[in-house]
Amino acid sequence: MAYPKSTGDALTATEANNSYQQVVMYNQTITGGVVAGDPIYYTGSTWSLATTKNAAGVYDGSNVVTHGYVGGLSGLIQGEWYGKDSSGNLIPSFSTTQQSIGYAYSTTELIVTLGALNSYAGQRGVFCGGSVGATEQDTIDYVLISLAANATDFGDLSEGIDRSAGCSSIARGVIGGGEGSVTGSDLDIMEYITFSTLGNSTDFGNLTVARENTSACSSSTRGIFAGGTVTPNTLQNVIDYITIATTGNATDFGDLTVARSFSAGCSSPTRGIIGGGNDGGASNVIDYFTIASTGTEADFGDLTVARDALGSCASSTRGVFGGGGNGDTIDYITIASTGNATDFGDLLNSTDNISACSSNITGLFAGGSVSGTETNNINYITIASTSGSIDFGDLTVARDYVGASSNCHGGLQ
Repeated sequence: MAYPKSTGDALTATEANNSYQQVVMYNQTITGGVVAGDPIYYTGSTWSLATTKNAAGVYDGSNVVTHGYVGGLSGLIQGEWYGKDSSGNLIPSFSTTQQSIGYAYSTTELIVTLGALNSYAGQRGVFCGGSVGATEQDTIDYVLISLAANATDFGDLSEGIDRSAGCSSIARGVIGGGEGSVTGSDLDIMEYITFSTLGNSTDFGNLTVARENTSACSSSTRGIFAGGTVTPNTLQNVIDYITIATTGNATDFGDLTVARSFSAGCSSPTRGIIGGGNDGGASNVIDYFTIASTGTEADFGDLTVARDALGSCASSTRGVFGGGGNGDTIDYITIASTGNATDFGDLLNSTDNISACSSNITGLFAGGSVSGTETNNINYITIASTSGSIDFGDLTVARDYVGASSNCHGGLQ
């Protein structure tokens, strides 16, 4: 396999498979003791030395197996997944009938991933459950975030669940909490899906407290569930965490600055953000915490408008909050700093009970209710800009209180 390649040069599966038995860095030195020639893997936020092999004899870690590295490219979109067209050229927006190749670590570096070669279908946003009237739904939909189109069926939850929240790594999405159709009561269950494989969700474990209307965010390794309601109306300040790659019960993380429900969460690779919600009335409070630690959240600032039942998404630097409180407001923060939110623009419609997910570039706001009626609309924004949303497509079923996640959000960069 020749290195480097130039933009437009073909990168075929045969070439990538030549390095099947080892993961090699080419002409690179990474801090932390990883040097050229070492077997390495990319976790979604950092390089690590591979010391174990999977059942196929391939080095791996955190369910992310890396073939190799292509440097010397130009014009790549950092954080974007690349496939190849029928001529073998690298393309950033590809369909499920085209072959995925890898992940743009920077504008000049492409990481070729084993899982991408036959199974990865691009940057996926997944929407789980929700409600139609008083009926909880078990539907799981997905979209390719880089390709505006209607959602496609992914599989089903174990039962109809609404008012849940989602977090994710590159490989796995987890939803937790909510209200279930079987018991009709608050749930402590967590379920997960594997983004690269269509199918039904699988049991993950249990939250520390059964609750609905919780919020969530994540880094590449750790998922956070914060706040919520214990029926009928007892607000919670509890924060739980999980290790996404390992199934099991959640562990206590700490507390929100104030007990609340119907908040929205987003994250950078290091910092989690929880904004808005209901603490006895609509809240404009934004809290933050360090995802890798444990402890009570700290005050970040305020939203431009106090509201609950909103959605949030993020790049690695910017968090965006949209809808909620029967409004169309979108506002944003710079995650690494603290301070009040700034106006971003507007949703296409005033939408309550909305959900959101994103790539590092594009944010999606989906479902919810408009004037009291469930909607199937998906809006999208360019996170780095400040402008209103644009129509993306539709969910397979109009519904609100959906749990959303993606394999490419800002917490993974």
